[in-house]
Amino acid sequence: MASSRSIAKVNKMMPFEVSILNDPVVVSSSTGVITDINQQFQKTFGWTHDELIGQNCHLLIPSKFVRKSAHDRKLKGYSFGRESPIIGKSRIVPVATPEDGEILVHIKIIPIRSKKEFCFMVLFDKIDFDRRLYDFATEFKVISNRIRKLSKHEDFRENDIEASILIKDISRLFAKELEVIGDFIVENRHSKSVLPMSHHFLVRTPIGNLQHLQKLMEKTFENNNISYLNVCCLRIIFPSILSRTEASFLNELKVGLYEESESSC
Repeated sequence: MASSRSIAKVNKMMPFEVSILNDPVVVSSSTGVITDINQQFQKTFGWTHDELIGQNCHLLIPSKFVRKSAHDRKLKGYSFGRESPIIGKSRIVPVATPEDGEILVHIKIIPIRSKKEFCFMVLFDKIDFDRRLYDFATEFKVISNRIRKLSKHEDFRENDIEASILIKDISRLFAKELEVIGDFIVENRHSKSVLPMSHHFLVRTPIGNLQHLQKLMEKTFENNNISYLNVCCLRIIFPSILSRTEASFLNELKVGLYEESESSC
């Protein structure tokens, strides 16, 4: 636990009070010790000021995904102004809640310098999956009926006309969720955690409304989520990000996702 003196020293580096910001914000020392949070952060993620101040910011990383020691090494190796894979870039990451859940956000870590020292201001933008221009329940009911009418042997690998039209409608109905997972895969393609995290957000705890599609398709086709993964990954997500990553990486990820689904059933 950091001392109150060292916490105050870090907060003095900030050019303004974070309480004036409408978005969730965390301030930390150069070593990752949390020194301040604003009210919006507490409201969004459920943490209190007393729970976080003086703690290492890796407390906000879901332990099931990322080794906290790896996070600490990246911070320790950072020098102000130097290129970094995590500093100064907008990324999609899960943030841990006090109940050991997670909330998916866009995060940006901004280094702030004061004389010879520096601190970090971390901005959080919660990804909203509920903002839609259509009635999800009504449209999903229509898609559900169409999925149930397909053969249980349908795996969505071939360009069957009926299946292709259905996939197009699924892509539209779950556009936000599938776009976020695609961006997440591209951003984390060099991370060892990209496979377990992608599987978690697709299958184990599907993000947004994907949980409805995953449950329906697994119940309908009973093939360890193969049809579901073929629709989401092979037919929608992977083609949309192929220009931003390598085909060999996507093939390895595909195999890993199938193996993860097999082993978790």
